[in-house]
This record gives sequence, structure tokens and C-alpha cells, in this order.
Amino acid sequence: MTANDPDTKPADPESRSAAKAPRWRRIVTAVLIVLSCVLAPLSAIAIWTRNQVLNTDRYVRTVTPLASNPAIQNAVAINVTNTLFDNVDVGKSITDSLPKQAGFLEGPINTATRQFVMSTTLRFLQTSQFQQLWKGINRRAHAQVVNALTGQGKAVTTQNGKIYLDLSEVVLAVKTRLAEAGVGVFQKLPVGKASVKVELGSASGLQSARKVVHLLDQLRIVLPVLVLLFLAVGLVISPNRRRTLVRWGLGFAVALVVLLVLLILARSIYLNAVSSNTFPRDAAQAAYDILFHYLKLGVRILAGVGLLVAAIAYLAGPGRGAVAIRAFFVRMFRGATAEGGALEKVTAFVARWRVGFRIGGVALALLIILASSPSATSVLVILIVLAVYLLLVEWFIRAARPVPSST
Repeated sequence: MTANDPDTKPADPESRSAAKAPRWRRIVTAVLIVLSCVLAPLSAIAIWTRNQVLNTDRYVRTVTPLASNPAIQNAVAINVTNTLFDNVDVGKSITDSLPKQAGFLEGPINTATRQFVMSTTLRFLQTSQFQQLWKGINRRAHAQVVNALTGQGKAVTTQNGKIYLDLSEVVLAVKTRLAEAGVGVFQKLPVGKASVKVELGSASGLQSARKVVHLLDQLRIVLPVLVLLFLAVGLVISPNRRRTLVRWGLGFAVALVVLLVLLILARSIYLNAVSSNTFPRDAAQAAYDILFHYLKLGVRILAGVGLLVAAIAYLAGPGRGAVAIRAFFVRMFRGATAEGGALEKVTAFVARWRVGFRIGGVALALLIILASSPSATSVLVILIVLAVYLLLVEWFIRAARPVPSST
């Protein structure tokens, strides 16, 4: 390298600008970047709340796989079997049907009958009929939860301060199957005693979450826009945009990792609060994991985007390693294009109007978000495309500068 190499620290334009910039610019830039990073996890939660918590169709699609989960099937089968035996005196029915001298068979027959009911229920839970029942049950339950969270319609029906998923339809379907198999004792099941309710959570907790959910729903568009807006303004006034972008990428990723940690802690709290004999821990774990799957997936993707932005922004800087890597790829790319060709003109044009390209890209992303009602996936795609675009702009700017000599 030479003293005139534009990628060396003494000659780096942003380093000179940062040294001369007033202190207030650095302070305001830091505040804006911190705000952008802090709002990132809140944005992810707000979008997930709208698309998952308050959207019945998407919720039903998300929980549909639970109908095929062995832990859920086993929990439902246990609840159905217990409900049938708790409300029908099977032992008395067996005793009444046996001769007095065969009364000793009542116990073994009762045990065998319970095992048969359990296996019959499990076989039913593996059918497409149960899949459809499961969708309908969850659709109705979720609609009630949404009403409770939004204050619309009827509130969720609770018992002892708990919210339950009513599986009574499954009991009736199993009772019919047992009758078809020749086990008619459960036809004596009293009306109103076919209720099987699996605990979902606390009704008081649901009611207290109403204001939070409403606020997140109202801010689902504003929060992502603010994340991008604070970043854009911070980059505009930053005396060292590349360094600011590195710090934002790292802070953005750290904020989302913190959210992941909080979700892990919340999972443990939920399992300890909900797990019971009627809803075993493995079933509660499966339900929690599937419900929060898309939130955790989106958070991981966004954290990866933040790290990618930080890494490429660093590689665009004056560090010795960054200069070497950048020079290698620039030479390789230029080697495939004739000197003075289209690539040279494009890089020169982008470098000349770099501020406009940067602001224009961020502004376009904001307009797309504002002009639509984006899903979580759409927001992720927009953010990823914006990050790649900004990185390409930076690469073109660097490619327009002289390549440092290796000698």
C-alpha cells in the first residue's frame, strides 16, 4: 500500500469527516442507532401478533400439525379415556353382565376395556376425521381468544380462572366408534358429561394482555418503519457511515438474540404453569414450540441479516484484512470485464450519486411497507433486499476507487 491509497486510514474520507464532525452528530447518530436496534424485537413481536395471534386462519394453519403430534395425541387420548370412565360406571356394567361366580373377572375385564378404549381413541386420532375436528375446535377457540384480546364479541368461556380447549366432539366421535366395535357401555354417558377441556392458560393473564396486544396491533406498521427510518437518518448524519452500519448490524443482531433468550425463558415459565396430568409437559412443549415457531424463525433470520450487514460493512472499510479481501474480488471481477467497459461506468456513476442511491433505497422500502399490509415474511424479504441493496451500493463505491497494489 502507498500513502495515497484511498483505502488506508489516513486518507479514508469518512475518517477525515468523522474527525472534523461536531460532537452532536456523533451523539444523535448513536441515539438513533440504539433506538433502531431496540425497536427491532418489538417490531418482530408486533408483526407476529397481528399475523399469528390475531389472525384465525393463520393460527389454524399453524396448529394443524399438532393433530399429528404423538404427544398431543397421547394427551387427548388420556383425557378422552378418563372422561369416559369417570362418567360411566364400567365396573358395575361388567358385574351386572357376569354370573355371580365370575365376579372375579370384573377387574381384568375393566382393565382390558380401558386399554381397548385407549387404543381405539389413538387410532381415531390418526384419522383425517380428527384432523378436521381439530381444525374446527381450534378455529372456534381462537376466535374466542381474539374476542377476549380485542374486546369484541363474547369473552372466552373459562372455568376456575383457566382457559380451556373444548374437545367434547372428540369424545362423542370415539363413543360412536366404540359402539360400532361392540362396546356399547359408553352409550350410557350422561348428557353434558362428554366434556373434555385441555387447559390453555390463565384467563386473568389473557385479559391483562388485552391492552398490550391492542397496542402492538396498532404499531405493527409504525415500528418497522421507525426501525428503518432511524437507521436511514442515522446514516445520513453520521460522520462515519460505514462504522455506523457495522454498529447497527451488531446491535440489531444482539437485540434479536436477547428476544430469543426471553422466549426460551418464557417457554420454561409456561411449561411450569400449564403442565398437569390432563396436559402433560411434552404436549405443552409441542404446543408452545409450534405456536412460536414463526416468531423464532423470523427473529433468527433478522439476526442473521444484522450480522451480514455488519460483516460486509466491515469488509468495505479501511482495515488491512478488509482491504485485502476487497481487492481480491475487485480484481477478479474487473478481470472479467474490459477496462473502460460497462462496469467502470456503472461503478463511477453509483459512486458519484451514492447519497441518492442510499436514501432512495431506504425510502423505497418504507413506501412498500406503508403501501401494503405486509406479513412477517414480506417484511423479512423487504429488509433482506434492502440490506443487500445497500451493501451492493457500498461495493460499487469501493470498486470505483483505485485498487491497492499488492506490491
